[in-house]
Amino acid sequence: MPDIEIKRGYEVLPDNNIRFGIRITNISELALFDVEVILDFTESLFKLEGERLQKIGVIPSANANSRTAEFILKPLGCVHQVNIEGQITYRDAKSKKYRIEIRPKEVHCVCPFLKGKKMPRAEFLELSSAGHSSEMGLNFKGVTVERLTSFLVHTCKSRHYKVDDFSIEGGRMLYLASESIGEKAYYLLTALIKEEDDLTQVMLRAVSDKPYGLNGFLNETVTDLRHVVETVKSAREIGVIRKEQVINIIDSVVQRTTFGGGEGGASVNIKDSVVQRTKFKGDEEKKKQEEERQRKEGEEQESLRLENEKKSSGGGKWVFGLIIIFAMLALGWYVTQDSSSSATPQETTPFVTTTPVMIAKTSTTNLTPKVTSIVSSTTVVPEYSPVVDIAKKDLSERLSIPIGDIKLVKEEAVDWPNTGLGFPEEGMMYAQVITPGFRIILKAQDKLYEYHSDYKRIAGPKPAISQDIINNSIGMEFVSISPGEFEMGSPSNEVGRLDNEGPVHHVTISKGFYMGKYEVTQKQWRDVMGSSPSINKGDNLPIEEVSWNDVQDFIKKLNEKEGVTKYRLPSEAEWEYSARAGTTTRYSFGDDESILGDYAWYSANSGGKTNNIGQKKPNPWGLYDMHGNVWEWVQDNWHANYNGAPTNGSSWESGSGQVYRGGGWDYLARGCRSAFRSRYDMGYRIGFIGFRLLREV
Repeated sequence: MPDIEIKRGYEVLPDNNIRFGIRITNISELALFDVEVILDFTESLFKLEGERLQKIGVIPSANANSRTAEFILKPLGCVHQVNIEGQITYRDAKSKKYRIEIRPKEVHCVCPFLKGKKMPRAEFLELSSAGHSSEMGLNFKGVTVERLTSFLVHTCKSRHYKVDDFSIEGGRMLYLASESIGEKAYYLLTALIKEEDDLTQVMLRAVSDKPYGLNGFLNETVTDLRHVVETVKSAREIGVIRKEQVINIIDSVVQRTTFGGGEGGASVNIKDSVVQRTKFKGDEEKKKQEEERQRKEGEEQESLRLENEKKSSGGGKWVFGLIIIFAMLALGWYVTQDSSSSATPQETTPFVTTTPVMIAKTSTTNLTPKVTSIVSSTTVVPEYSPVVDIAKKDLSERLSIPIGDIKLVKEEAVDWPNTGLGFPEEGMMYAQVITPGFRIILKAQDKLYEYHSDYKRIAGPKPAISQDIINNSIGMEFVSISPGEFEMGSPSNEVGRLDNEGPVHHVTISKGFYMGKYEVTQKQWRDVMGSSPSINKGDNLPIEEVSWNDVQDFIKKLNEKEGVTKYRLPSEAEWEYSARAGTTTRYSFGDDESILGDYAWYSANSGGKTNNIGQKKPNPWGLYDMHGNVWEWVQDNWHANYNGAPTNGSSWESGSGQVYRGGGWDYLARGCRSAFRSRYDMGYRIGFIGFRLLREV
């Protein structure tokens, strides 16, 4: 039975900051000691004044004594329906440690004060094309276009300046502009409200020069519209409109009214209208730069092709033809427009370095590759497809942007038909070749890019890694981990992400190592240290209640016992490299949180305690409990983000506090993600943190 009662609440202060309070009441008959409160919030939405951890100290038992931890949070932008949560740790009179999760508290409709921002129509359109954007669409029944338009124009006039309001086919189009009081940020809203059959459709686009707060601004507008609909008898919401449709229709109206005289919008045929995103200031210059870059690359590739052709001319025409076939089948850029280029296969990368051209479409539905035809494929996309990682890395280098800013839109198996020379070893010298492969669609900087790959050459099972396993004198097993490269951290759009998991950065592990197959057990600890401090007793249970300092003592004695100097904690990079095991998803098994229980002990299935090691499924490299059971100390000091982090896999030891990774029996599913990280002081002991060891080769 818990020794405490927890109440939490918040208020919006006159300066628009939030005071968030957590009240802890001791309901036991004895005092509670070392009471601490840790606040958990989204750092991209709030700035905390003060420390995230507050030390309450002792809470006496008499008359249900209470203590309150207060936190002041400053919204960095519009905030809507965001959860704030946290944890409380304490010791009872018997020095037993506890950790209690604070139920999420939803913060509603907190937004920096907005006022109308007066601007001409031309400026509104120019800013709308240059800022960060977000779109949303809803279908309503039983409410008129006039009612919703009137609400946005008149009721919200203190917050929005009406830049323009004009008729379109079956409805109205609004341009509304606001600015945030206290900071130089604009918030623009394009609202298209029209009748379609017996429905009233509302399509919204919010634009701002600040990336944070944009969704909150849009969600707040949508919530207000929903409240209006609720006040109308028999009116109701029917459902959402696909984002792609919202983008296409708004762009269609904006483009045609912009270049057709504004009020001519009434003649715009909205139904089935699909156009490209409107181009504004700066687009022509970018287009010229892109064309010049493509021209130079084309010249370089043609020069390279002629040089290789000259070198290979003595080997016979069939050899040259074979080279061309391999070039065609290599992973590379193909475009949906009429274009062609020459290339030679490279040994250092599976990409053919032809001129990149983006896909000029706003939707990925039914994209057709630039080939003669596509044969229905019987090829199954494997569980892990390295083509995606290779494509992302290539696109990152081409655009000079972080890999984390590139999103996988579509990956599918296809059969590429090619005619001409076949493979001599297959006896197909002059026959049609059906090449199994992949088509990959990536999105970056609001543009789509298409890659094609040769299935035989690139795709397949997870990267091969040695499964050599060694043991030591106390029964520890270690799995051989090969050198490699990976992207460390989580992309900005990963579900459950915290800001301390970024920015995503490329890390090279140049030297292999042996990673502990399991977390260190209580028996193994006793074999070295003599006794176990763990609360939950059991030989095959992971050790816990050990501080980072305690672990260093264990490592020193183990090295002495084994007569080596090879045992240590992994660096944070080595730990994440091993945990991901060649994957880029939230977990080593993918993004599907519903099957986490097959791989991890966490708050939903642990029974509130540690469990024997090795009972769940291992990750792709044969390591158990990398997700869940106990959190694991690593060598690194804590830093609030990865700015300045080492890229060679070494530990980062210039900060304060110690990092632990992996999630635990006590915490939610999001804490078990491969990128999740947290910290405690190096002398802190608690019943949910243990460790696993690395053994150097």
